[in-house]
Amino acid sequence: MMLKVAALLVILLVTLQEADRVLAMGLRFSLEEKCGNDPPIINMNIGGEETGTVQLAKQIQDMFEANQAVVILKLEQQVKELAEGQKDLQIQVKNLTADLCRTKMDCCNKNLTCPSGYERFCEKPDMCYKFATDEKNYADAKSACQAAGGHLVMPKDQPTNDLLLNQIMARYPDPLSWPWIGLTDEAEEGTWVWDDGATLTGTGWSNWKEGFPRDSTLYNCAFWAHPYNSKAWNNGFYCSSECPYICEVKAAAVN
Repeated sequence: MMLKVAALLVILLVTLQEADRVLAMGLRFSLEEKCGNDPPIINMNIGGEETGTVQLAKQIQDMFEANQAVVILKLEQQVKELAEGQKDLQIQVKNLTADLCRTKMDCCNKNLTCPSGYERFCEKPDMCYKFATDEKNYADAKSACQAAGGHLVMPKDQPTNDLLLNQIMARYPDPLSWPWIGLTDEAEEGTWVWDDGATLTGTGWSNWKEGFPRDSTLYNCAFWAHPYNSKAWNNGFYCSSECPYICEVKAAAVN
C-alpha cells in the first residue's frame, strides 16, 4: 500500500513541476509580446495557481501520512495477534509435555514403586526423591538417605538439576533453606566426588556458583544455594552445619 501511495506522490510531484514550467513559459512569452516603446506590463496573476499547487502538495502529504498511520496500526495489530498466538502455542506445548510425562509414568513405568516418604516425577520416572524438612549435618543427612537404600541427591545433569530446583522452590520457601547434595571433597581436597563414588569431572557437567567451589579444607560439602539467590551449587558452609537435605533412590520393580 505504501509503495502505491509513494508512486502516486512521485507522479503528482512531476505533474506539478511540469505545470510550474508551463506557467513560467507563459509568463516569459507575455513579457516578450509586451516589449516595445511602452514599459512592459507584467500580469502577475499567478498567485491562484501557486496557492493551488501548495494546497495540492499539502493534500498529497496528508494522504501519505494518513496511509502511513493506517499501515502502522495494521502492523501493530498483527504483532499483537502473533504474540497472542505464541502464548497459545506455549500453553499447548506445556499441556502436551505434561501429557507425555503422565503417559511415561502410567505406561512405561507402571510397575515401579518408591519407598515410603519418597515420590517420583514424570521427568525422571525411574528415580524416587525425598525432600526432608528436618535439618541435619552432612554426615547425618548422608546416613539418613543410606538407611532407605539411597544417597544424598546427585544432580549430575542439567535436566535433573532443573527438575529438583523447581521442587526446591515449592518445598523450601525460606530463602535460607539450602539443602545438601551428595557431593564432597572430604577424601581429597579439590577432588569432588559424588555420593555413589563417581567423580564430578567424570560426569562432565557441574553447576557451581561463580567463585566456587572454595579451595579450603574447611568447606568440603556441597549444597544448593537457594533458587531465590543463585540457583547454583555452593560449598560455603562447614560440613557440620545443619541444613535440609534431599535423598534419592532407584525406583523398585513391583513384585
